[in-house]
Amino acid sequence: MPLQDPELAVGELRRCVQELGFLGVEIGTRVGDTELGDPVLDPFFDAAAELGALVFVHPADVTLDPDSPG
Repeated sequence: MPLQDPELAVGELRRCVQELGFLGVEIGTRVGDTELGDPVLDPFFDAAAELGALVFVHPADVTLDPDSPG
């Protein structure tokens, strides 16, 4: 989902659900520096609720060094 632009994300969500028959979409835990609870993303989540679409949030920890031994 192009959540960097919520208006485009709404359009893509509608396409995925209404045209492609998806039950929902997967998104990450952040959009750059924007948290998912930021009101700028409300149109996307409102559209998901309206469509009855599932929104799976895939956890991503961007604070870990990818080269660390774990």
